[in-house]
Amino acid sequence: MRKYILIRRMKYSSWGQLLRALLAGIVVVTLVIVGLIFRYGEIGKYLILGYAILALVLRIKSDTTFKMVLTILVCMPVLSVRGDDELIATLSMYAFLLLGVGIAGLFLEHISSGKKYI
Repeated sequence: MRKYILIRRMKYSSWGQLLRALLAGIVVVTLVIVGLIFRYGEIGKYLILGYAILALVLRIKSDTTFKMVLTILVCMPVLSVRGDDELIATLSMYAFLLLGVGIAGLFLEHISSGKKYI
């Protein structure tokens, strides 16, 4: 009976991870679409601020944010070939802001783990 409960908890945990990954994917797609529509990135900054609040409240792992940054950075050479320098500048700003969110999340994860040293 106890083994069944552990398996059931693992399934619930994987659903939570899937939901968080789906949420992060939606945020990345939204940022890219908004970046394509609004070239100057003003609305994207507010979306990243909203994601930062959401990530810190829901305790989304910092790995997810760093994966979002990696996705943006991988897309940038493809856009470089296309010659869209303004969009590249906007996406690099998004990547920089998301790195800050990831570092803040990593810092909170470290504090909540209770470790004294890094």
